[in-house]
Amino acid sequence: TATPFIDKFGPTTSLLNGVAVANMHMGKFDEAEKTLQNALQQGPNDPDTLVNLISCYQHLSKPSELIQRHINQLRSGAPNNPMVQQLNTVEGAFDRVAGTYALN
Repeated sequence: TATPFIDKFGPTTSLLNGVAVANMHMGKFDEAEKTLQNALQQGPNDPDTLVNLISCYQHLSKPSELIQRHINQLRSGAPNNPMVQQLNTVEGAFDRVAGTYALN
């Protein structure tokens, strides 16, 4: 586990994100959420923490408003983040296709 590293270096956002991702890979999403909440306290606008928290919340079927709040926070704090760029691409494609079906 990462506990010896956390004991030695403190609970940095990088270490906490690593622990959270490991927990998500093991299906321990509740534990991952707690760890990511701790990471969010360390760095409220850390892009990696926000991306991982969004993913964790989606797996936990959290309310869409909560997920959207973190997506908006990620967009404003890290507009060049790959997840933000991908979301923008997908939303733009959806809007273009939806526009072809708009009622006049």
